[in-house]
Amino acid sequence: MPADRPTVSFVVTIYNKARYLPAVLDAIAAQAGAFERQSVFVDDGSTDGSLAILRERTAGWSDTTIVAQANAGPSVASNVGLARATGDYVKFVDGDDVLAADATQRLLDLSQRHRADLAFGGGGHYEIGENLPAPVPADEGVPVDNPLRFVLTSPPFNLSQILVRRESCTAAGGFDERIFVQDYPFLLRLARVARFAGTRATVCYFPRQPGGRLTDNHADMLFHANLSAWLFCREHQLSPGDLRLAAARAVGRAWLYAKRHRGKGAFSAEFAAFLCDRLLPARSQAQALARMRASFPAFGEEPMRRYAALLAAA
Repeated sequence: MPADRPTVSFVVTIYNKARYLPAVLDAIAAQAGAFERQSVFVDDGSTDGSLAILRERTAGWSDTTIVAQANAGPSVASNVGLARATGDYVKFVDGDDVLAADATQRLLDLSQRHRADLAFGGGGHYEIGENLPAPVPADEGVPVDNPLRFVLTSPPFNLSQILVRRESCTAAGGFDERIFVQDYPFLLRLARVARFAGTRATVCYFPRQPGGRLTDNHADMLFHANLSAWLFCREHQLSPGDLRLAAARAVGRAWLYAKRHRGKGAFSAEFAAFLCDRLLPARSQAQALARMRASFPAFGEEPMRRYAALLAAA
């Protein structure tokens, strides 16, 4: 178990976040709590002056590492940061997310209260230059009975909302660099090896301004979720119930996206696949994998082109 004053490594990945960085860095510096701290920043080839802002505003910070690298994507950048973390716990922070002042200590308390390896909290939204909204009040939190099913169902948090033991990150194998988006595949890996606990209390705020966020591209995000689940189910032994759940979620994402964003209706292939899965759930790993793989075209051709080599090799 970590010492009474554990060390928390803040691992922050940044790509063209200049307008957000002052608030992000101020919030990290202002984290209250009885813990030692390390800061690791990875600038992933920013071209908007983010690196200069980062260096200027962290001058004088203790135990701080800044890595400047050519753009390699969030998963690679996250592994670079994780490799330099030395703390008992890792507090991931996206380069435009602002932590609540008590976020880290609250998550530490939650982790220790429930003997959880990963603690997560709620999120809100902020406007640049304005005060943060009132947070959702604190609660005692609850353990997650089945972390893998919880993540397969779709977890209500991103990496800025979690605190996780560094040894669990290592046991999970770090981030999957085959996949550009880092959050969901990493959480799937963690769900195999870590105990989870969560609170509704607000621990993080996301910018309300559109533009510059991976989550702005709904097709990409949903495609990456299905791709991550498909690869995960191919590479691990899951129970029949978990396989059925993974397939159902993938088919459901494809149908809802096709309906909401592509105008597809009841006579579409996406709805037919959705109805089939509901009436006749997948009965084997091969069937579940086939249904997940068949969901990919619903999100357009561009994501599939980017992963053509990975799909061909599977």
